[in-house]
Amino acid sequence: MFTVHFFRASLDDLKTPLLFVPVFSDEKRLPARITSLLQRHKISVEPLMDSSNFTAKLEQYRLLPVNLPNIPFLVLLGAGKIGDWDMETARKLFGRTVRIAESLQMDHGAIYWDEEFPIPKESAIFFPEVVAALGTASYQIREFKTEGEAEDKFSLTDMTLVYPDAGEEMVGWVQEGNTLAQAINYARWLAELPGNILTPERFVEEIRNLAQEY
Repeated sequence: MFTVHFFRASLDDLKTPLLFVPVFSDEKRLPARITSLLQRHKISVEPLMDSSNFTAKLEQYRLLPVNLPNIPFLVLLGAGKIGDWDMETARKLFGRTVRIAESLQMDHGAIYWDEEFPIPKESAIFFPEVVAALGTASYQIREFKTEGEAEDKFSLTDMTLVYPDAGEEMVGWVQEGNTLAQAINYARWLAELPGNILTPERFVEEIRNLAQEY
C-alpha cells in the first residue's frame, strides 16, 4: 500500500533517488535551503533552467542529474503563478510528482516544502489535503489486469514530504492525509468493482470488515 512519509531533519541527512522542488513562475528561484545545499557541492541549476526553457508553468518539470551524495536527481516542478495558487492547484502539483516518479520508474521519491512557499489554506487543511493528493494519484486497480499487464505496470511504493525543522503537528497532518487517501481509494475501488463481483452480500461483508477494524 502506498504511504507518504515525513522527513524534517537536515537535508544533508536526506536519502532519496528523486527530490521534487516546486518553482513558481513569478520568481523562478529555489528555496534558500536547497540553494545552500547545492552551493556546498558547487552545483548551479540556474543555467540549466534557462537553457532548457523552463518557465515553471503548472506541472511543467525538468529532471536534473545533480549527483549529490544521497540525491542523484533533482526535479524542478512548475507551480505556476503565485496569484493562481489555490487548493486545487496544490493537489494537481503534488499529484504530478507521483506520475512523474512512476514514469521514471522510481520506487520512491520526495517532495520538498518549507515556510518560503505560500499556502492557500491554513496548515491544518493544506498539508493533509496535499498528502492525500499524493495517495490518490498513486491509485491503481489491478484485479482485472492480465498477468502480463500486472507485471508490466510499475507502482510507486511511497513518497516523502520533506520539510526541515517543521513542527511536531506535521506528523499528525501527514497521518491524516494518508488516512484520507486510503479512504478515498477504498471507495474508488468499491465503485469500480463490477456488479457480479461486488454483490449485495459482498458489499455487506466489506462494511462489516470495516466495522470490526474501526
